[in-house]
Amino acid sequence: MWIGLLLLSGLLLYLALRLRRRAAHNQRMSGLPEGKLVYADTGRWSAVAKPYFSERYRLTGKP
Repeated sequence: MWIGLLLLSGLLLYLALRLRRRAAHNQRMSGLPEGKLVYADTGRWSAVAKPYFSERYRLTGKP
């Protein structure tokens, strides 16, 4: 019984580490810069006069 639980926990640990490596690989291959994604939605919608522009990433958008 204990051997089965030990093997199962080892298998789950192996799968978790494998999935973590795959996620890190996919993130590197996506080409997106590293950083935290910050999202806030206060529910107060208002018009933005001018869209934001990033010279560094050549992106334009509105929040």
